[in-house]
Amino acid sequence: MMSPFKQGKYEHTGLHLYYLDPGLSADLESSSPVVLIGSRGSGKTTLLRSLDYGERLHNRSLTNQLENQPFRGWFIGAYTKISQHPCRALESMYGADSPLEGRIFGLYIDALFVSLVARAISSIVSDGILVPSAVYTEDQVSKTCLGNFRDLLQWTGKDEPKTLLEVADVALAVMHRVQQAADMQLNPHDLSSHFRVPSFGEFSRLPLQAIAQFCNHSVLHDPVGGDVILRPPDRLWHFKVCVDEAESVTPKHVRVLNTLSRLAETPLFPVLSFVSQPVDLSSTLIPELTQQKADLKKIYLDETNDDLFRKRAEGVASVRCQSALLDPTIVFSCRTTLGEFNLDSLVEMQLAKSENMNKRTKFVSLAQSFLRLWGRGEADGEILRPLPYIDAYIAKYDSLAPTEPKDHRKLASETFRKKRVVAYLSICLELGRTVPFAFDRMVLATSDHCIRDFLSQLHEILIEGCTEITESSLRGFVTKEVSIANQAKAIRRTSLEKRNSLPFSGVDRPDMTRQIVELFATVTHLLQCKMVEGGNFIIVGGNKNEREDAGRLLRSAAEAGFLRIVDTQSPPDPLQGFRVHTSLAPAYGFSYRGAYYATTVMYDDFARIAKCRGQKDIDILAKQIAEKNLKGETKVNKSLFPLDEDDT
Repeated sequence: MMSPFKQGKYEHTGLHLYYLDPGLSADLESSSPVVLIGSRGSGKTTLLRSLDYGERLHNRSLTNQLENQPFRGWFIGAYTKISQHPCRALESMYGADSPLEGRIFGLYIDALFVSLVARAISSIVSDGILVPSAVYTEDQVSKTCLGNFRDLLQWTGKDEPKTLLEVADVALAVMHRVQQAADMQLNPHDLSSHFRVPSFGEFSRLPLQAIAQFCNHSVLHDPVGGDVILRPPDRLWHFKVCVDEAESVTPKHVRVLNTLSRLAETPLFPVLSFVSQPVDLSSTLIPELTQQKADLKKIYLDETNDDLFRKRAEGVASVRCQSALLDPTIVFSCRTTLGEFNLDSLVEMQLAKSENMNKRTKFVSLAQSFLRLWGRGEADGEILRPLPYIDAYIAKYDSLAPTEPKDHRKLASETFRKKRVVAYLSICLELGRTVPFAFDRMVLATSDHCIRDFLSQLHEILIEGCTEITESSLRGFVTKEVSIANQAKAIRRTSLEKRNSLPFSGVDRPDMTRQIVELFATVTHLLQCKMVEGGNFIIVGGNKNEREDAGRLLRSAAEAGFLRIVDTQSPPDPLQGFRVHTSLAPAYGFSYRGAYYATTVMYDDFARIAKCRGQKDIDILAKQIAEKNLKGETKVNKSLFPLDEDDT
């Protein structure tokens, strides 16, 4: 049996498995333009594909999720990858430097939308699912929907369409002719002499409004039982065109997409997917018209609430286990399989492996003394395991005493909560051992809101505990807690494999990007063993060109899932805030929670990365940057366990 978690990209799987998060699905199915933003592996393609009419009709995993209601919401969706179209090639002639150029590229996108929607409806009609009425036939709508564009019909050499499939073919011919015109370097004004270039959105809006009326007059039949499904009078058909990999479009052409999205109205609503937020999502090519927050719905997958990510991750894992075991009752729970988070258990595991008896005795004695003074962890006269190694370590180094006044005890309680992670890292450093990661909270946190990273960790944890995956071993994995030793080995292996994959991840300038990630991951480790979760890096200095070049490198690494941009500006500036992706925490030994506090790096130090000729140089530079922050040279609190503002 194959591991249910060993799944690659959507495009590399034969039969895709779906989990529909109710909140995300409601947002995506809403009657409005949508922009979906998430780094690679966050599940964008799966979410967009879940809107496609073909998947909703024929993918059993998805139809089950939809409870056999593929047309709930009364929309017909169609999916496309815009990276598979020659948008970059079109820019040489129609780069949207002027409204006319923008309208020509807009015509190409409009024609793409019409082609996808018309072909989708033609397929649904051919299958007998949507039955046309006698008063508004397919022949009638096909003849009339392109009535305002007879000059385009003449330009493409196409006859008046008589079916929706022929409408799709005309739209496809328009796309091909625009591409040919660009290849022939026909300038915009010469091209406009052959036909009237439609205004933004016109070539999709008018035909699809006519096609929507055709759908509204038609009768929908249940794809399974064949029963008639009555459309409520207040619900009209609309269309969603899902455009994946929109980051492959140039910034100039993004302005065209902004314009089309801003002007979108019933029945067509585009859904655009980007791997990171574009530099400009507001400007349009219409004077004094911008795209505002109310004009579209933005969904940021990388900023999902932790509880929602847990629910989504467990839902995805459950669907995969159900499919592998042919058992729809299976429910995967991180708490059941990975166990409840407990840092003291991880310390105890490290102490058991330590050959230094003095160290072992020191930490055990410290924890036992803490229990006697603070009175924690006792039940019926017996000391509970594991011992409170973390709190004992914090109490010692912060000189906390249980006899202090009530307000001081409250302060001590906050101190324990805030400093547990840095204390854990410090203990591992003192023991001279790698930092182990295990339990539900750590696996979810080191996934960093990335479904692909979450599944990769589950896969490695599964195969760590069994030589062969069988129905019995998979059921055991779902129902019994995996040992923390096996979890720790598997999680570290997953992190190391991701680190080693960077040169093959498609990032810009792989060697330089690898050294950037290596440096800041090492700095994060050095800082977090001494202070509370530093590592939100801010690059200070450098001229405009230098900062733009650095920003491109950081953004590329973030899009590939090795860094996270945390700047809150719109659009975010990578140099104003980024951290290392927590999936790399087990490989480098920093906090599973990532970083919360600002760490300043001078641009001159950043520029030195290019001069590093090996790991030794990277380590030296990382140590120097960390020491500057720890010594307060960059205005960062330098004490061992600083009590800073509350973390988020």
